[in-house]
Amino acid sequence: MISRTYIRLGVIGIIVSAIAFLAMALFVVRSSAPPRNVPEDIFIDIAQGQGVRATARTLKEQNIIRSEKIFLIRVHLGEKIIQAGRYRFDEPLSVAQVIERLHLGDLGDVYTRIRMPEGGTRKDFAERVSTLLPEFDAQEFMRETATEEGFLFPDTYFFLPDATARDVAQALRRRFEEKIAPLQTDIQASRRTLSDIIIMASIIEKEATNDYTEQRTIAGILWKRLDTGMLLQVDAPFMYTIGKGSAQLTRADLASDSPYNTYRLRGLPPTAIGSPSLSAIRAALYPLDSPYFFYLHGNDGIVRYGRNFEEHIRNRQRHLRLR
Repeated sequence: MISRTYIRLGVIGIIVSAIAFLAMALFVVRSSAPPRNVPEDIFIDIAQGQGVRATARTLKEQNIIRSEKIFLIRVHLGEKIIQAGRYRFDEPLSVAQVIERLHLGDLGDVYTRIRMPEGGTRKDFAERVSTLLPEFDAQEFMRETATEEGFLFPDTYFFLPDATARDVAQALRRRFEEKIAPLQTDIQASRRTLSDIIIMASIIEKEATNDYTEQRTIAGILWKRLDTGMLLQVDAPFMYTIGKGSAQLTRADLASDSPYNTYRLRGLPPTAIGSPSLSAIRAALYPLDSPYFFYLHGNDGIVRYGRNFEEHIRNRQRHLRLR
């Protein structure tokens, strides 16, 4: 007959085993759960041939997982193969979820979205990108694109975090070529060079609103001024060269020797003054003929046209009063 002592020891052993099992289960559950204070946006590089232990250590150091041991056990038990790559983690994940992503090579949303604004200059683009891509060198970008003002298309781009100045420049060039390609036949058939069209489009981008008919009408006026030997007399280039808008310009500014001063020099400026939108490019290529030689935007934002200088002066007096 089994003594009470043995029974008592057996019960104690079962209880101890149960507690140990529960403690182990609790440890596994807690260690497998998403860690606290996960960084909002972090990139983890896993090199080709990198060992599982080194991967586990990196993940633990970056607070992506709670326990290296649990990670290693689950990888080995599941016979999971870790794929190399740069992974983006932007939310808490369990160990199982982390392993599954690494096994499938699910890098996450690793691309950085950057909007290059219409009318933006190379300098504008460089300043914007430099705050978002750690490997981007603004000065290198400016050197890389030194002769390409206006030929870098303004659009929304998606770059890898390690994109360089050359990568960004090439992407903007390719997009420009893609957008221009359908217009090449008409450009070659026109009396204008591609460079002249882009320079004019960059001016239209700043001189007109985004209304396509208005853009085409102003394009027609400006081309007509050039073709008849008039001075172009537009203010937009001053914003490009000295950062001044129409209301800030002085007599000295209008008399300056800058090659971009269209109040003194005939013809187009030597380069574009920004990256024009496709709408502005099309307006420069397909201008509207009109009887007008002058235009202005009133205090209400509406454009008014004048057939001659006298009409232009009347429009200024009526619609461009000082506030």
